[in-house]
Amino acid sequence: MALDLNLAFADRVEETAPLGPLTYRAIAAIALLMHLTCLWLIGDVGGSGFVFAQTFAALAAALTLYAINAMQTCWQRGPWRWYLGLLPFLASCWFGIAGCVLLAVALADQGLDGFAAGFAGAVFGLWWNHGAVSRHGWSGR
Repeated sequence: MALDLNLAFADRVEETAPLGPLTYRAIAAIALLMHLTCLWLIGDVGGSGFVFAQTFAALAAALTLYAINAMQTCWQRGPWRWYLGLLPFLASCWFGIAGCVLLAVALADQGLDGFAAGFAGAVFGLWWNHGAVSRHGWSGR
């Protein structure tokens, strides 16, 4: 039902307005919560290693940013654009994901709690991926 409403709304709107910094902060908070939830579920509850949990969580956060961006822009021109933009988006985010993991692992090796190190890595990843999101959307192009 939500998809039908989204498509019906998209038919009435020719272009979406670019998202402002306040809106991006709300979306970044959602992605940060996704990152920390995945880190907790995979690392602590699932018992996987910290590097795997941090990598999975960083990828999940990047995909969350992309999915929200796609909901804002791509549905207007066809859902197939979601698939066309995914690989270029992930290619732009690879440094943010790798930096997120490397920073978190370095901080954890220095004695910082894994969750706090994961949080610091997530903030770096979100900062970097903001640029990738800016290159790949937040507008109705």
